[in-house]
Amino acid sequence: MSAGGGTKAIVAALLANVGIAVTKFVAFLLTGSSSMLAESIHSVADSGNQGLLLLGGKRAKRAATPEHPFGYGRERYIYAFIVSIVLFSLGGLFALYEAYHKWSDPHGITSWQWVPVAVLVAAILMESFSFRTAIKESNHIRGDQSWVRFIRRAKAPELPVVLLEDLGALVGLVFALFGVSMTLVTGNGKWDAAGTAMIGVLLVVIAIVLAIETKSLLLGEGAEQQDLDAIERSITEGPEVERIIHMKTLYLGPEELLVAAKIGVAACESAEDLARGINVVEARIRAAVPIARVIYLEPDVYSAAAAEAGTGAAADTAVPQPQDVSGERPGSPGADGVELLYGPIRDYAWGSRSAIALLQGRPVPSAGPEAELWLGAHPGAPALVERAGLQVSLCDLVRDEPGQWLGRRVSDRFGSRLPFLLKVLAADAPLSLQAHPDAEQARAGYAADAGRPEAERNYSDPHHKPELLVALTPFEALCGFRAPAESAEALAAFGVPVLAPVVDALRAGPAGLRTAVRTLLTWPVGERDELLSAVAAAPADGPDADLARRLAAAYPGDPGVLVALLLHHLRLVPGEAIWMPAGNLHAYLSGCGVEIMAASDNVLRGGLTPKRVDVDELLRVLRFEVLDDPVRAAQPVGPGVDWWPVPVDDFALHRVRVGTAVPSVTLSLPGPRVVLCGSGSVTVDDGAGAVTLVSGQAAIGDAAGEPLRIGGAGEAYVATSGLR
Repeated sequence: MSAGGGTKAIVAALLANVGIAVTKFVAFLLTGSSSMLAESIHSVADSGNQGLLLLGGKRAKRAATPEHPFGYGRERYIYAFIVSIVLFSLGGLFALYEAYHKWSDPHGITSWQWVPVAVLVAAILMESFSFRTAIKESNHIRGDQSWVRFIRRAKAPELPVVLLEDLGALVGLVFALFGVSMTLVTGNGKWDAAGTAMIGVLLVVIAIVLAIETKSLLLGEGAEQQDLDAIERSITEGPEVERIIHMKTLYLGPEELLVAAKIGVAACESAEDLARGINVVEARIRAAVPIARVIYLEPDVYSAAAAEAGTGAAADTAVPQPQDVSGERPGSPGADGVELLYGPIRDYAWGSRSAIALLQGRPVPSAGPEAELWLGAHPGAPALVERAGLQVSLCDLVRDEPGQWLGRRVSDRFGSRLPFLLKVLAADAPLSLQAHPDAEQARAGYAADAGRPEAERNYSDPHHKPELLVALTPFEALCGFRAPAESAEALAAFGVPVLAPVVDALRAGPAGLRTAVRTLLTWPVGERDELLSAVAAAPADGPDADLARRLAAAYPGDPGVLVALLLHHLRLVPGEAIWMPAGNLHAYLSGCGVEIMAASDNVLRGGLTPKRVDVDELLRVLRFEVLDDPVRAAQPVGPGVDWWPVPVDDFALHRVRVGTAVPSVTLSLPGPRVVLCGSGSVTVDDGAGAVTLVSGQAAIGDAAGEPLRIGGAGEAYVATSGLR
């Protein structure tokens, strides 16, 4: 057993408890004190418990077998759990029974009156020695944790068990001394019974605490945050892995951690190269976290540009939405009509653990981050439509039946692909600064990237990617360049002399924006930490300083922290939107919203990311002009309907609100129609079939259907192409 297991503390406690148990029994036989009997049984239980802990430690060392391929490390948890049961039954319940018996038939201590006091004082001294040893052994591994956190978070159960037992023993001895002393003073045996009852309650409480903590270990606990951080750094710090798609850890025993991760890797020439890279990553993990002895890494080919856009390698998390609650289905499989749409949820690390779950009426927090709910036909994570009891990819349906799902005008304009992607986006942490190319830049960039290695490509397809986001909750974002004079004052306020050239460029007006951005993004790598540390430590205050410190904490040494201060810092209220055309630098910071975008993966990063930033290509695409007002308010279309008009034909987004004032609305929208219920309950009918959606559910109507009729009591978002 390692030092973490506390063998020395267990042995010290065992020796002390055996000696104490013997002397307490002698005192009970001489005096008949129920407190002495309760304490005797307590010490016997503690002695047995220490024996169980030693036995568990020994059995846990057995080698793995085919029947138990991960070994026997968790036997230490099982024996610790048994200890809690013994303490509860043999110690606590017996003491309570004895207290009841003594209270019913109280009698004083009439012989050998000095013996119990002497025994208890001696026992306190011996138990203090044992407790001191347990504290000393615990301090070797406790670090700066509080005692409560150490007991709750320790993966080796022995020391917390011994600590709680010894603490309980000391407090129990004080209770016994109190009961015996009061009985000797008053001659009333009920004081002895009261001391015994207090011992019983104490032992029951300690047993329950131990049971709760060891139960958690038995169920399986993951690594501590500091170990998780070290493992994540070990995986991503080298060139072998582009990103972690998801990762799980589990303690197989106190000194053995299992690590399982799905990792995004760049395309490589051979399986041998892939295996070699994985072996290197595993070695780094073991060096950083030596207890990570069992490691499984599952590779997936990863597109850096696609992932930064939120459309990379599939993230594997697909949370089915609730089933149709209306009892109505749109005819036979494959028939025209509105149909339920099941969207996958992407588990990017910046995602919220509550927003999408709350929208869909699921428990919170969710098991992992939930960043985006995708409702479209993206090949990396398409939404699903039910067909003959099976769920079929919307991507396949659109490709195979473009006339039905897109309509002639949309398919003639965009080909056999859905031209937009509707999302629910939920951010708990800042996303990267990014911009998107216009259509001409995308076509040229995609052609120029042909033949380049995947890691060096900026363009995944020949399409532009304008975006519109409507806030569902208070939403914080950065969007578009603000007046350069404001940015200059924000940077000057930090009082960092090396930023003077950037401040001077900004004071020259919009003409200096390109120079300012280039200077910041090409800041010497070796000097970035010092620059950001100086900014974070500056005495400046106000919203800009607060934002800089917040971003610097999330992305230390990233010059994008200062680029962010050149942009509008927006706080949207629900219903407000931001429009992000081509060449517009932006980033989402926090909040939940409905986002619609042209179907493309093209992203050019501009900071706040560990990924590659192609400064030259970014500067070629960016529009260095002041964006006067990035916020767009909804414009009414008719009773219960409004929208946010945008100057592209890839998509349009309408909001429908129905209820008592407006029982239903009819929308005559050509082409594909995707409907998301944002709150309440709405029924969507296109004449060929109807479904009722509750919050977080979605449906799709094909292009051949009649105008949509939406009724009920709720709010819905309807995504269509922008063709009219």
